[in-house]
Amino acid sequence: MPPRHAVLAALLGAVVTAGLLTGLASPAAAAVTAGPSVAPSAGPRTPADPSAQLTTGMMPPDSPDAQAARATAQNAPAPSPRAATAYLNGIDVASYQHATPITWSQVAASGQSFVVVKATESTTYTNPYEPGDVAGARQAGLRVGLYHFARPSLVNGSPAADAQAEADYFSRQVNAVGGAQLPPTLDLETSGGLSQSQLTAWTAAFLSRVQADTGRRPMIYTGPYFWNTYVGSTAFTSYPLWVAHYTTAANPQSFGGWSDWTIWQWTDGTYFSPGGVPGISGAVDRDRYRGTLGGLESVEAASNGVAWPFVGTATSAQFPDGTLISVAGSPEVYVIAGRAPLYLSTWAGYPGSHQVRVIPVLAFLSLRSSPVDGTFLNSVQSGQVYQVVGQAPLYVTSWAPYHRAMPYVNISQATLDNAGAGGVWSHLRFRPLDGTFLNAFETGAVYRVVGGAPTYVSSWSYFGGVQPYSQVSDAIIELAASSPAVPGPLSHLLFRPADGTAISDPVAGTWYTTAGGRLVPVTNTGQAFTSIGHTAVVNAGQPGVWAHLAG
Repeated sequence: MPPRHAVLAALLGAVVTAGLLTGLASPAAAAVTAGPSVAPSAGPRTPADPSAQLTTGMMPPDSPDAQAARATAQNAPAPSPRAATAYLNGIDVASYQHATPITWSQVAASGQSFVVVKATESTTYTNPYEPGDVAGARQAGLRVGLYHFARPSLVNGSPAADAQAEADYFSRQVNAVGGAQLPPTLDLETSGGLSQSQLTAWTAAFLSRVQADTGRRPMIYTGPYFWNTYVGSTAFTSYPLWVAHYTTAANPQSFGGWSDWTIWQWTDGTYFSPGGVPGISGAVDRDRYRGTLGGLESVEAASNGVAWPFVGTATSAQFPDGTLISVAGSPEVYVIAGRAPLYLSTWAGYPGSHQVRVIPVLAFLSLRSSPVDGTFLNSVQSGQVYQVVGQAPLYVTSWAPYHRAMPYVNISQATLDNAGAGGVWSHLRFRPLDGTFLNAFETGAVYRVVGGAPTYVSSWSYFGGVQPYSQVSDAIIELAASSPAVPGPLSHLLFRPADGTAISDPVAGTWYTTAGGRLVPVTNTGQAFTSIGHTAVVNAGQPGVWAHLAG
């Protein structure tokens, strides 16, 4: 049974009957006593420098709508809500509100019902305070949403390519936060020099991509002057509107074909002398939701649909690394690593509460069958880090080949020990796929994996030129001889190919199978042979780099 169908059968209860919390024992990793074993640093990564933020927040002072408001509303009295309509108060925040820490309990006690937090800008900035703001606001009982400050541009003359890149960048944060949220918001107040038709196309591409990435219907934040001048479209009325309009009127200006608005940003904290918000130092944007708490919850729920609209191969925006998922109706829980689901057999090593995203079977089947090569995995039980190479985990003895500590995904040790066992374990191979190229960082030597073992490549000409390869530490190659027969950190490479490996030498036109690491000539019967360099065949059994084949 192909692995993908095996997993589907497991999901439907035909293969796997044990749930996640069965307490499966994870064999301890074998101790590494030979060769270097420099443990990669597991320390926290430093958040992005807040000074790298491109804008201070929503409606910066040079925004056309802010300038228009300044001309008519500076120090004017605050607008009065319509008597027949109930309003809820809320705020939106970015990193510049963090001159001192925000006290979210005070914010909630001041009468605020919701907060929208800046998550991203363009494809280069992520607000380092966003995870803490979301957690603090939720703990204080506030409804929470995220927004993206757009920087529209063209890629090869197309607005859609840039829009989709920004949407993916934003969606990673939306999906990482998970749970109940207000609609993910496009903050559109710069045109990037695009024409009205181009900006309309950019906006449409961004909104549809976010909905495809997140399964949530997004909202548009903009001002009437900007929209009428730079977009001029009435094609977006199916999306909720968050209007930015600082005015003394009882309601903001109508525009864009919307019959009404969902949220109104009525001041940036300076117009109308509204005063500050307890728990936050300095000015903060003030917002109103048009409705009651029940209505706000309805908007939140409408954004959190479970019907995933995408098909095909999943993206890292739809499923960021570290996302915990399960399939509707199935108890198994997986962690996303390199767009693939890796099974978690136990919560041991995962302290605290766990937010698991439930997805349909078809969404699960859109994931990769194995992590993208170059994905790093950390066993929460052993603390050992592995790099996925040729769909298999290779032990990382040092960060030197990568020039820095790399981000990794926490997984169960059992995921490594049971790699290739089928069923829920089928999303990792135990040893790299035949034909995988490895480059040893310290020596520069290149090897091709056959039968789970590295064979030396003396020239790229045997393979038609330079091929894609994965950087590894030379220690992985050197220590392959000491790989234990039982699962352990060095067992994912063999010193010599497994018996029965089919190997070809295209230069000589010869074919072999392996026995005890030796090449045994055979007749080509049409089976799949993995080619290796001619010199590796000629020098089989010689010492040094050639020793991975016996003479």
